[in-house]
Parts: sequence; C-alpha cells; structure tokens
Amino acid sequence: MVQMSRAALLLVDDEKFSQITMLRLLKNIGDPVTHSASNGLEAMDVLESRHSTIHCVIADFNMPIMHGLQLLKAIRTGERGIRRNMPVIMLTAHGEPPLVHLALALDVNGFVLKPAKKDSMEERLHRIFDDIQDEPDWLKPVDEYIRIDVNSSIADILKFKQLSDIKSNKPIIKHEKPVACTLETVRENDILARPLMTQNGNILMNAGQRLRGDVIKRLKDLSELNIEIGTIWIRERP
Repeated sequence: MVQMSRAALLLVDDEKFSQITMLRLLKNIGDPVTHSASNGLEAMDVLESRHSTIHCVIADFNMPIMHGLQLLKAIRTGERGIRRNMPVIMLTAHGEPPLVHLALALDVNGFVLKPAKKDSMEERLHRIFDDIQDEPDWLKPVDEYIRIDVNSSIADILKFKQLSDIKSNKPIIKHEKPVACTLETVRENDILARPLMTQNGNILMNAGQRLRGDVIKRLKDLSELNIEIGTIWIRERP
C-alpha cells in the first residue's frame, strides 16, 4: 500500500481559495507531495510529464477549459500515454445524480463533497490505495469509455437538469426473479437486474452492471452528497 508520506497527489481546481484550503488539508494527512493545476488541460500536462510518479488525482467537477469529467475520460482512455488506471477522486459542491451516473460509468474511484473534510478525504485516499492492490482488473476496455458521451451532458448537469435516461424498472432478464437489497445487504459481484436509482428516480447505474467491491464503496460515499439510493434489485444469486 502507498504510504501517505510517500504519496504524490495532483489537485485540480480552478478556485484559488479552494486550492489553498485543500493543499493545507492534504498537508495534514501525512504530508504527501502535492502538485496542482487550475483545469483539466493543465492537469493533463502535469500527468503527461509525471504520470509514473503521481499516485492519485483529486479533481473538481466544474472547471473551465477542461471539465472534471472530461479529464476523467481522458485518463480512462489513456490520452497522451497517461496510465489508464490512475486513481481519481471527484470533488463536487453539488450532488447531481447525472454527474454521479457519468462519473461511475467512467470508473471514478471516489467522491468527496466540497468543502472537503479531513476525515472524509483521508478515508478515501487510504481506501483507494488499498483498492489498487485488491482490485487490479477494474478497468473496462478503452472503447467502452470512448462511447460515454460526456460533452453533450455537461451543460445539462451544470443547469441541474436530469439526463434523459430511460427509467425502467423492468428486469433485464425476463425469466429471473430480481432480489431486493440495500447497500448494507448487497454483496460484491452481485449483478443489477434493474437500473440502480436514487430515491428521486434518477439513474446512477444501468442494469446488467456488476457491483464490484470498490463500486459498492463509491456508492456509500454518496451519502455525504445527500444522494439517497433506492432499493437495489439484483439478479438471483447462484
């Protein structure tokens, strides 16, 4: 596991005050080496030159020039030779389910609500460094990330609109009886029989997706964003 005192982190945030606050917070979490960037494009430059030494990216969602989700997609598709399994924590002052839906599809490694609290950030970082060893094969093929249309969704997210996902509660397997679970009772590697939705009816994950251990942990992060998850319908277990 990466020791915090030996970790190198890249903080990406366009708000100077927020940057200063976060850098102070990170210094109190084992005093890691920290690099900073004001937007996703600057972050790409840093990652291109230092990708072999950066252990985790902590990125704001709403930034000019290159948005946090655009940065996450660029990392997952390996642009500029950046390693695709670079851990990414998404900072957000808002808990819009459409943002969460896209971030989960792009395999974000954690969520932290702004202004970040020391305990939350420390827990996410330690968990991510553990998951690097425990979940070595979590990346999807590049083509799957390329197909995720981030650009056309960003404007709607910033205007607090919902994505036009089909909100179907029908099981994807006609002859399977779905099993109702909660975040406390769902198990690692359970497969969603219906879309995973918030209490308000927003889709977070599509039916058919496998709930890896690290994904379940990310879903638990959402309580800090005031996103309440509804019933989790899974396929019958063997």
